[in-house]
Amino acid sequence: MKINNRECFIDLAQHLADVSGEIIRRSFHKSNIVTVKSDASPVTEIDRTVESAIRGMIQDAYPELGIIDQPILRKRWVGVDGEQTVLNGSPVHVRKCQDISEALIDISSPEYFKGDDRNAFDRLRKAVKWAVYGGSCYAYGMLSAGFLDIGIEAEHEPTDYCALVPIVRNAGGVITDWQGTSLTINSGSRFIAAGDYGVHAKALRLLN
Repeated sequence: MKINNRECFIDLAQHLADVSGEIIRRSFHKSNIVTVKSDASPVTEIDRTVESAIRGMIQDAYPELGIIDQPILRKRWVGVDGEQTVLNGSPVHVRKCQDISEALIDISSPEYFKGDDRNAFDRLRKAVKWAVYGGSCYAYGMLSAGFLDIGIEAEHEPTDYCALVPIVRNAGGVITDWQGTSLTINSGSRFIAAGDYGVHAKALRLLN
């Protein structure tokens, strides 16, 4: 079903123009610092102020949203910033894990881990209690619902993991790249999620 959001987009665009216009008018004919961006184009302090305001309003209007849908089992997780992650409409939360030695880990396939990545994963695998394989995105729904402790992947695309971020995060978990940096569309191919922040920190040390 196609939903026509034309009026919503127009209203938001009008609001963005109103707010940015007011910022510009307040600064008109005032001293303005000019710097040079990495692409050698000039940018003013007021440019950056307007951009920051616009980005904030867009994020407020369209927060990060993720959905994991398992149609055969009829399970659907929805995560959106500012709201608790839900499974079929009911709130879910990650579980605590006392130590990484008690953790249950899931990976899609060991075939994704090659060279140094395989060595790093082997260190982590030996530190946890048990490993299961083949969960793919479903595993991150199960992690968010408190049935798994760690999910880790390599050789994946941003389209594989971006939707997982708000689901894990808004269930109380953490999901980052292998260096512990928050995931973005440019984060590369490796990521790790955990329900417990302490377990996540220990896993990162083993990976690196």
